Amino acid sequence: MSQVFLFESESLTKEERLRFVLDDQNNLWFDLHEKAPAQKSFYIPATKDCLQQFLQQQLAEGSGVTVAGNMKNAVENALKKHFLQTLSLLKKSGSIVVGLPKVQERMATKPLKALVLASDAGKDVSKRVHSWQIMLCHGVTSLDLENALGQHNVSLVGVEDKKEADCLLNVYSKYKALID
Repeated sequence: MSQVFLFESESLTKEERLRFVLDDQNNLWFDLHEKAPAQKSFYIPATKDCLQQFLQQQLAEGSGVTVAGNMKNAVENALKKHFLQTLSLLKKSGSIVVGLPKVQERMATKPLKALVLASDAGKDVSKRVHSWQIMLCHGVTSLDLENALGQHNVSLVGVEDKKEADCLLNVYSKYKALID
């Protein structure tokens, strides 16, 4: 198996890069967890520009590589899904608080390590959250949060544990780099 690091990605960590693999039929696949076997793998920085450039190179080289026409969207959707699944797992472990009242109550006793704010949250909630000076994740809707957590009317989620907040923020940083 050969590895190709593009756009000076050799020194990037797993959290800062994307991995694509080429299978036996020359189909290009996104490898979210960097574990898929491949005859050739490509690593690129997790940015929108690098992803677009990489996909254009694969199509333009005429090397017989098959790239799905919606690969960019598929990568974004896979990262968003992974972010929401991570949030769901944190709920199951009891590491999050859901909703503005519970977040405010928790903030009064002990600071939270990260917040997830729905992009369609109300202005009042958004204004309060931005004044708290905590790592903030956005780019998902309240419907996304509701589906991930199995609750209704969710526009704000707080993460209590530092290690788990770091895990969520690592996933979020890749997703955010592609949607901005």
